Amino acid sequence: MKLSKGLKANTHIPDSAMSDIAFLLIIFFMITTVFNKDQGLDLSLPQATKPDTLEQTVLHVTLPKGNDGTTVRLEGKDIYIEALSANIMVEGSKRANLYVVLKADESIPYEIIKSVLNSIQEGYVNKVALAVDYKK
Repeated sequence: MKLSKGLKANTHIPDSAMSDIAFLLIIFFMITTVFNKDQGLDLSLPQATKPDTLEQTVLHVTLPKGNDGTTVRLEGKDIYIEALSANIMVEGSKRANLYVVLKADESIPYEIIKSVLNSIQEGYVNKVALAVDYKK
């Protein structure tokens, strides 16, 4: 006797309507959800105090236009570049948290700026800022 194969059950789940149902549920919850606009979050923020001012002292080193690299202007006084590191070292011993701001004209060659930066580093000051002008 010949046995016939029975029909297999279909194991495929139709998922074509799943995305429609998911979007309908999202829209339903978005419409039915109510947010109370009058009540915000109950936060207890910490109280801020005014910070103490830092004892920062700034030393200005200027290289004006036409500088030949032998002198610099330290706090308005012209000094030789060889004496710059010693003067910075003396100022660093007088003032705590010493910052040096280097203002150089854009026409000054980079070699001169590099020698001034080396002299500042020899004066044991590592906090150096280069002053620039921003074009509008």
